[in-house]
Amino acid sequence: MNNSDDAPVHVTLVKYESGLGRPGIMAPRVSSTVEITTGGSGGRVVKRSYENGRPGSVQEGDLATDSAATVLALVDRLCALPAQATPGGPDIFGANTAVAVRRGREPVWGYNPGGGGCVVAAPTDDQIQHQLAVTDSHRTAFVDIISHIYRASEASL
Repeated sequence: MNNSDDAPVHVTLVKYESGLGRPGIMAPRVSSTVEITTGGSGGRVVKRSYENGRPGSVQEGDLATDSAATVLALVDRLCALPAQATPGGPDIFGANTAVAVRRGREPVWGYNPGGGGCVVAAPTDDQIQHQLAVTDSHRTAFVDIISHIYRASEASL
């Protein structure tokens, strides 16, 4: 990601219970959300937990400078992965996690599989092409990057 822009970087992770992007009667429930805002020298983390689909605890903390640098490096790695042309479809990265990355108000990278449930339709041509572009190494990298972002945020809570 081009760090010459002074706009803050916003990373949002939405962790679902199993079943993201799979058809079925019920859509998966949100398990937690993590929102990170950083400009490189510190930042802020907000984690919201959900229980049985209802809001639970909220934890907030300041993101240490070393954690902010880690998150920005992980965002660079994330941005190197294939991005979705359109949201929806199956969870091809297999982490039950939707991701949004913005610099200021501008979207930089995103991954938002279909919410599951009975509203999941057959994949579009764009979604099929995206599925074909994602390799096992991409899947492994995505899971690794997301887990490291979670760890960096947890260290600040």
